[in-house]
Amino acid sequence: IDNTALQNMDITCRGAALSELGLEFKNDNARYKLGCIAIKNKEGIINVDSDKRDVNTGSSLDKIQLYCPSNSVLTSITMDNDSPSGECARARTKLSCRDFNTSAISISDESHLRDLDQLSMKCPSESALAGYSLEKNSRNKYFYNYTCCK
Repeated sequence: IDNTALQNMDITCRGAALSELGLEFKNDNARYKLGCIAIKNKEGIINVDSDKRDVNTGSSLDKIQLYCPSNSVLTSITMDNDSPSGECARARTKLSCRDFNTSAISISDESHLRDLDQLSMKCPSESALAGYSLEKNSRNKYFYNYTCCK
């Protein structure tokens, strides 16, 4: 499996917010697994683009992040050439947000993403995903840093 299998895929909750996001592999087929939660007090939709960080590591994996503006949560993500873009729903009322991290794992080869199926972002009950970044720690292990809001 290489990352081209996951490009040009839409991840959407069709008007609801993403509450869980991860990868799933069956044989050589990859797909996104996701959870959705209804959005209370939705005010409007905002389009966001990936902030591809300028990190000179020779790696594209640890440069990807996508975050909604404050007081909004992700409703859809489109993967395009390793740079996600998405839509965020703005809430009318103030959201309370917390940051989370997945466990850190080694990835055998960056062009083969099968190992990422061990890293799922899952927000607590009644919370939605507001953004995420794939990070690499000092031991060259990858993990997701993500924000959940309710």
